[in-house]
Amino acid sequence: CEKAVKSLVKKLKKTGQLDELEKAITTQNINTKCITIP
Repeated sequence: CEKAVKSLVKKLKKTGQLDELEKAITTQNINTKCITIP
Protein backbone atom coordinates (compact mmCIF):
# COMPACT_ATOMS: atom_id res chain seq x y z
CA CYS A 1 0.00 0.00 0.00
CA GLU A 2 2.78 2.44 0.89
CA LYS A 3 4.49 1.76 -2.42
CA ALA A 4 1.26 2.54 -4.27
CA VAL A 5 0.88 5.86 -2.44
CA LYS A 6 4.48 6.85 -3.17
CA SER A 7 3.98 5.96 -6.83
CA LEU A 8 0.80 8.05 -6.94
CA VAL A 9 2.52 11.05 -5.34
CA LYS A 10 5.39 10.77 -7.82
CA LYS A 11 2.96 10.78 -10.77
CA LEU A 12 0.98 13.68 -9.31
CA LYS A 13 4.15 15.74 -8.88
CA LYS A 14 5.04 15.21 -12.54
CA THR A 15 1.64 16.43 -13.71
CA GLY A 16 1.28 19.21 -11.15
CA GLN A 17 -1.83 17.68 -9.60
CA LEU A 18 -0.38 17.12 -6.13
CA ASP A 19 -1.58 20.55 -4.96
CA GLU A 20 -5.12 19.72 -6.09
CA LEU A 21 -5.09 16.47 -4.13
CA GLU A 22 -3.75 18.20 -1.01
CA LYS A 23 -6.42 20.90 -1.31
CA ALA A 24 -9.17 18.30 -1.69
CA ILE A 25 -7.99 16.35 1.35
CA THR A 26 -7.28 19.25 3.68
CA THR A 27 -10.24 21.48 2.89
CA GLN A 28 -12.82 18.88 1.81
CA ASN A 29 -13.61 21.35 -0.96
CA ILE A 30 -15.78 19.92 -3.74
CA ASN A 31 -14.46 22.53 -6.17
CA THR A 32 -11.25 20.69 -7.04
CA LYS A 33 -10.22 18.67 -10.06
CA CYS A 34 -10.20 15.50 -7.94
CA ILE A 35 -12.98 12.95 -8.14
CA THR A 36 -14.41 10.51 -5.60
CA ILE A 37 -14.25 6.82 -6.40
CA PRO A 38 -16.99 4.97 -4.49
